Amino acid sequence: VDLLCITAEPTAIGLVTIRRIVQLTKELPIVVKRLGVVWNRTAGPAQQESELEAEGIETYGYVPDDEAVFRGALEGKNVFDLDAENPAYAAVCKILKHKV
Repeated sequence: VDLLCITAEPTAIGLVTIRRIVQLTKELPIVVKRLGVVWNRTAGPAQQESELEAEGIETYGYVPDDEAVFRGALEGKNVFDLDAENPAYAAVCKILKHKV
């Protein structure tokens, strides 16, 4: 796996989920070259970010909370179906440009 990008919300459950996914990558017969987190539904650094960085898990970026993402998901759409001016769309594009 060249890049494993974990998307999580900045919550206690999100932190547990990230750690569990990382643990699974160590247990499975796969090699992950790069691993990081995209924090979802937040405009800036998550409290848990420094904890994860101390464990070697990089933060790739932040996707702001956006009602348009939620409405689109209800219709079976994803962030790439949003208008290019949408903040969530712009955040995802920025992350992809710098990390992929």
